[in-house]
Amino acid sequence: MNKILFVNNDGGGFADYIEIESDTTVEDLFLDQVGGEASDYLIRVNRQPCASGQILQEGDRISITPTKIEGGSRVATDDASFRSVDGNPLPLVATVNVEVMR
Repeated sequence: MNKILFVNNDGGGFADYIEIESDTTVEDLFLDQVGGEASDYLIRVNRQPCASGQILQEGDRISITPTKIEGGSRVATDDASFRSVDGNPLPLVATVNVEVMR
């Protein structure tokens, strides 16, 4: 058994250490913990992009972040306002309005 840090950025609360089998791949963990389409998530191990078949090691940190916020819609990125000076597309960032109750 290996102990890894699992960061679920899908509104699941705090990151937590979990025990996994020693031959667990990134895909196995995704299907077990999240499910759905992996293409709808940004999955990283130790802050680096990873392959689905990568075997998780003791002490690894895996983060799974949705690429689309539920209820949101995709924005066309061919608009010039979403491109850098050199013409490359910029990553889109979601804006959230928060009201503080006192």
